[in-house]
Amino acid sequence: MIKKIKKILEYCFHLLTRHYDFPTECRMERIGNPEQDSPIFLSGNYVYTVNWLKSVLIKANIDCYLLIADASGSNVWCAAGMNEFTEHDIIDAINVAELSKLVNHKKIIAPPFAAPGVDKKAIKRETGFRIIWGPAHLRDIPKYVKNGYQRNYEMCIVNNDFRDRIEPAMSCAVAYLLTIFVLLIFFPDLILGVTIIFFGVNFFFHGLFPFLPKEKSYHRTIFGTAILTIILSSIALYRKWSLSEFFIWEGILLSSILLAITDMCGSTNIYKTTIIHWLKNGNYESLFNPIIDPKACNGCGECLKVCPKGVLAKSALTKKTVAVNPKDCMECLACVKQCPTKAIYNKKGGKLKNDVKSIPGLHEQMARDAGFLINEESWVGAQTEIKGEIKIVP
Repeated sequence: MIKKIKKILEYCFHLLTRHYDFPTECRMERIGNPEQDSPIFLSGNYVYTVNWLKSVLIKANIDCYLLIADASGSNVWCAAGMNEFTEHDIIDAINVAELSKLVNHKKIIAPPFAAPGVDKKAIKRETGFRIIWGPAHLRDIPKYVKNGYQRNYEMCIVNNDFRDRIEPAMSCAVAYLLTIFVLLIFFPDLILGVTIIFFGVNFFFHGLFPFLPKEKSYHRTIFGTAILTIILSSIALYRKWSLSEFFIWEGILLSSILLAITDMCGSTNIYKTTIIHWLKNGNYESLFNPIIDPKACNGCGECLKVCPKGVLAKSALTKKTVAVNPKDCMECLACVKQCPTKAIYNKKGGKLKNDVKSIPGLHEQMARDAGFLINEESWVGAQTEIKGEIKIVP
C-alpha cells in the first residue's frame, strides 16, 4: 500500500513539473530476463519517461535491455531539438554499456522523437549498431513487439490523446504559478482564486482541444474567452462581487488565457509556430512548409519513417517522397535531419520557429529559393492510401 501511494505521489509530482529537467542515471538496465538476442530499447534520462517506459515493458512481460542515454534530464523531443540528445550521447551510452558483449545483434529501437537530433549513419559508423525507429508513443510498444517489431501507420503518428494533452497543460499552470508566486505572497487572498483560474484555463484549452473551434482568425481564443468569461460572470453574480472585484478577476482570467494561448505556439506537439505569427495571423500554422525537390530525392524514405503527422507520402509513380499535407506539419524538422540529400525545401523561405538547434546549416538550407518547385505543389491534397507504416500516393 505504501509503495502504491509513493508511486502515485511520484507520478503527480512529475506530472506537475514536466517543464523542469529531472535526470536519472545513465545506464543499461535489464527488464525481465533478457538474452543475447533480446531487443534493446533506447531512452533519454528524463526520469518520468524512464519510469513510464519501464512500467510498460514490465507490464507487457517484454524481456529486453533498456539503454538510458544522456538527454540532460529532459524529454527526448526537446533534448533532440536543443542539441542535447544527439548521436554522440547514444554512441557514448553504447560504448559504456559494452553492448557488443551483451547481444549478438546490432539493432537499437529508438523513439522517433529523437530523430531531429540523431545522425543514424554516425552511430552505425562509430559503433556498428543500427538505429531502428520504434513507435511514436511508448504505449504502443507492446503492439509493436507482438507485430514482430514492425510498425503500422498508426504507431508512427502523434495522436495527442487526453493524457498527452492534459499533462503538459497542468505543468504549464504550475510553471506560471511558480513564476508569479513572489507577487502572490503580497496578495494572499488571491492565491486560491488565481490557482483555480490558471489550472482551469489550461485544462479548458488543452483538455478540451478536440471540441474547440480551429484557431483561425483567433476563433479558438475568442470562443474560449467568451465561455470562460460567462463562467466567471456566473460566479460573480453568485458571490455578489462588486464591479471592481469582477474586473480584477476578469483581468487575471484574460492574462491566464493569453499565457495559455501563446504557450500553445510550440510548447506541445499540437501546434508549432511563433507568438509573432499568432499575433499577426491568428492561427497556429507552422512556419515550415515542406516541399520536395524530386531531382535531389533518392527515394530512400528516411523522412517518411520519422514524420509524426502524415505530412509526407511516397509516390507510386516516381518512387520519390512528396508533401501531401504540409499544413499539418508541426516543425519538428526530423525529415530535414534524416534526409541524406538535402532534398527538402521550405516553401515559406527562411522563416522558422528557431527552436531546433541540432541541424548544421539549417537556416541556410531552409532559406534556399523553392520557386523552381512550384509544380510539386500539385501533390498537396493528393489522395493517399496506407501501405505498412507509410502513406502512398497510388
